[in-house]
Amino acid sequence: TNSVQDGKPCGPSVAFDGNRHAMGGFLVAGLTYAPGWGSLIARDGLATCNVWKDARQKGVPGDPSPWLEHLARLFPDEAMREHVLDVMAFKFQRPSVKINHGLMLMGVPGCGKDSAFAPFLWAIGGVDHANCVTVRNEEILRGQEFNYSAESEVVIVNELRVTRQKSSQIVEDVS
Repeated sequence: TNSVQDGKPCGPSVAFDGNRHAMGGFLVAGLTYAPGWGSLIARDGLATCNVWKDARQKGVPGDPSPWLEHLARLFPDEAMREHVLDVMAFKFQRPSVKINHGLMLMGVPGCGKDSAFAPFLWAIGGVDHANCVTVRNEEILRGQEFNYSAESEVVIVNELRVTRQKSSQIVEDVS
């Protein structure tokens, strides 16, 4: 490819940049993580590249009653159970809307807390749980930053064992 300035041979990136305007192209001003938006977002006359990728899964026909029964055991209060289901459904249906609160599950090990959310996490991010991040207790105790959680639709804090004051700060940092 030849340069539009001097007609001499040049590399692909130089050729693209030289011909970008003539071909209706534009520069990307930066990167953003904007769930539910397209791959390019126009803001203040600039194009921003969206690194979020929709990993939502298509529903699989089947009987959900074993999962619903499991939820009924974990959340015997029907209003609480309906709220949990509403939160999951809302996040799945509206990826671009931030839910301004979190769900906190406490229970004995092995009671099925992770199993309760497995279908939801699969629906949001597939088998790789794209757009979901898990923060582990060891990271919290080491005082690691949660900056990567800003690029996630769902943040899971596993096995939270810290003081009440520290846990309040963690919730603020993740929000």
